[in-house]
Amino acid sequence: MVRHDARFPPPQRTTYHDHWELLAVLAGSGSLRGPEIDLRERLICLIPPGVPHQETSERNVDVIWMGIQGSRLLGLDREVAATVASGEIAGMMERLWLFAQMNSGGIGPELDALAALILFRFLRLLSGGSVVTTDRVERAIRLFHERMAEPLYMPEIASQLGCSLSCFTREFRRRTGRTPAAYLTNLRTQHAARLLETTSLPAREIAELTGFPDAFYFSRVFKRVVGKSPARWRAGLH
Repeated sequence: MVRHDARFPPPQRTTYHDHWELLAVLAGSGSLRGPEIDLRERLICLIPPGVPHQETSERNVDVIWMGIQGSRLLGLDREVAATVASGEIAGMMERLWLFAQMNSGGIGPELDALAALILFRFLRLLSGGSVVTTDRVERAIRLFHERMAEPLYMPEIASQLGCSLSCFTREFRRRTGRTPAAYLTNLRTQHAARLLETTSLPAREIAELTGFPDAFYFSRVFKRVVGKSPARWRAGLH
């Protein structure tokens, strides 16, 4: 099982937990005390259970913490925090956080699937890229992230993964609670929401960057998933 914590301010006291914690620095700088680590943009840090730590910063530091458990963590050093630098993982953790803010109820399996992919990426980088996954669902989610802006057809993806479309859809739904197509739509919508928040790009360009065929379809899907049009979502941030 994977447990998720939303983004929150740095703790003001030393703390520790009975689960692993994955930390991603999105912006700013600071330090982690306990394990002595300089926090900087794009740093990803995995803190073992029971290790006391305290986050401090002189200026604002934008950090996401995620509590995790699972068999993939067996065999890792439980005394030392591990770090890698990855803007990709930081972005994935931010999208997970955004997805949790945009949705409620019944999204646990989908959060678990994305968190598992984040952990896999971290462990792969930590081991120098030697970790290989044969899990179809993880491979599909990885492909969705890497090729989000491209036209993606589920029968072709199922074929690449070595199974039929019905088998792929059934396995994906069992693991994430959604069909592959619904998962991809939500992923694209999350990324579009982030672009609306952080850029002044017009809807047409955002649609192109996130894999929607045109601005009209993008606006319709965005409103259905989020409950607001792209324009209202952007306006609500100011």
